[in-house]
Amino acid sequence: MGIFNKKETITQNMAFMAIMAGINVLLSLLAGFVPVSAIFLVIFLPLVSTLVEVFCKDKYYPIYAFATIGLSFAVSFWNYEATVFYLIPAILIGFTFGFTLKRNVSPIWAILINTILQTLLTIGSLYLIKLIFEEDMYERIPQILHFDITPAYEVFYIPMLFVVSLIEIVLSYIVVSNEIKKFGYEYQNGIGEKAFLAITTMSITLVGVGIEFLSHSAGYICLFIAIYLFVFIVIDEAINKKYALLIIDSVALVIGLLLFQLLNQVLPAFIGGMFFGLAPLVTSCTYLIHYLLIRKTNK
Repeated sequence: MGIFNKKETITQNMAFMAIMAGINVLLSLLAGFVPVSAIFLVIFLPLVSTLVEVFCKDKYYPIYAFATIGLSFAVSFWNYEATVFYLIPAILIGFTFGFTLKRNVSPIWAILINTILQTLLTIGSLYLIKLIFEEDMYERIPQILHFDITPAYEVFYIPMLFVVSLIEIVLSYIVVSNEIKKFGYEYQNGIGEKAFLAITTMSITLVGVGIEFLSHSAGYICLFIAIYLFVFIVIDEAINKKYALLIIDSVALVIGLLLFQLLNQVLPAFIGGMFFGLAPLVTSCTYLIHYLLIRKTNK
């Protein structure tokens, strides 16, 4: 019997959770001894907890969570920040992500919802660490990676937390996607879902452009969400061989890049990046029109 399969008995559940808790503790220790490694280890931590939620019964997850946190605090007593900043958010996200996948939530939205939640938890942990340990992670990260705090860092600090969170969740999904299908967890996208995807992409892009003038960070978070959804639309078009739509996507992408190159230097700082939203906006519009026409034809 392989290790990565559904656990039925209490012994199987406890044994698997013990292995995963041990991995979490080892990663916390490594983050304590080699601080720079924590920046990269954080990407893998949610995966460990997602595996527990996917393969084990929900009722045992609190045991795993409390045992892992307790052990991490015990063995890394000189570096509690790693547990608070990296491990606790990862444990919570591992549960919510695995839970949403097991409830047949579309991977597109399961990934996005948990990425946003992970970003919020990370931001919350930043304030908690500063309050309890008087450690400012906003200033510590540049020190660890040996770069200065610049206006670009100030703008992209939160958006990059979102991107790192997205990488964490996507990695977790790639690893568990084939396994959860074996358990009967699979989601099919219909035309209604595709229309909703297009409308959401369009709306997020427009909101991002509008809010950019109030908050660069919020504008770029919306842009990154739009690009994430744009990728799913392009993948769906490629799978279904919608070559005309793909050509339109490519043209919009090239135009956006050209506009960025031409106007970035003359526009106020950080505004030019919004031209990267042209491709998601045009693609979502054509994608929506296409599937609305299909729905009308099928009636």
